[in-house]
Amino acid sequence: MANLSRYPSVWDRHLCPFNTVNCGIGGDGTQHVLWRAENLYLPPSVSVVVIHCGTNNMDHHVYRPHDIAHSVMLCGTRLRDRNPHLNVVIAGILPRDFTISGRRIKIQQTNDALKTFCQKEGLIYIEQAGHWTTSSGNLNQSLYWKDNLHLNKEGCKVFAETLSHHI
Repeated sequence: MANLSRYPSVWDRHLCPFNTVNCGIGGDGTQHVLWRAENLYLPPSVSVVVIHCGTNNMDHHVYRPHDIAHSVMLCGTRLRDRNPHLNVVIAGILPRDFTISGRRIKIQQTNDALKTFCQKEGLIYIEQAGHWTTSSGNLNQSLYWKDNLHLNKEGCKVFAETLSHHI
């Protein structure tokens, strides 16, 4: 996740102990992550890969939820095919927009498809529920910047803690 690089203390505390490296680049779509999955050299010492992408494909109407989920899964399966020893973790797409919106519904549909794909492919899926929205369905503003998309330091901490429990 590209935004985690803004907060080295969060990265160092929660993810550095796992010898992690952040290959996220802000603004990337699933097609960019797929290119890296197909071309990035991973040393044999890497045992876990977390894939968190897809939100930047949401506003393109040519991408349906199933298409986005398939692209995310393709990133994971290509990495696993190239490195059979890898444990691949797919992190569901975080909600965005302050209130429930068409985009948020598309994110949920994509996450539902991701969960199903992960079960079929034997990949680990991390549900993005609970912390990110309030009981009324609004975005939890204590975890996001004012753009209702990018996580602030506290949001990155929650995300990193969730990841560290699944790695």
